[in-house]
Amino acid sequence: MLHASITIDVQKKLLSQLVNYLKEQQILFIDTCLSNVFCIKQENNEYKLLIVDGLGAKRLNYKYWLYIHIGLYRRYKINKQAKKLWRFHHQDLLKIKNGKKQFSRM
Repeated sequence: MLHASITIDVQKKLLSQLVNYLKEQQILFIDTCLSNVFCIKQENNEYKLLIVDGLGAKRLNYKYWLYIHIGLYRRYKINKQAKKLWRFHHQDLLKIKNGKKQFSRM
């Protein structure tokens, strides 16, 4: 999700908006790798994040049934995955700071 032309503050704002949207709409983003999140530049020179893969469940099993039918469990999973998104973003920032990673995924 990182790109050289987008400041870190803007990236954090965009990620925060995405996480809030997922929580408000109770959307399960199970495969939370940042390569499943694209950044789109809009006409007014603002950006928007778009999830392209990883929504729903990997398998239709009992856990997925719990996510769908029990709100407490669904909210727990959404919050857990949101923390993962933040952790992945933070790890990418550290790698870039240490010169080990190129900007490429946004």
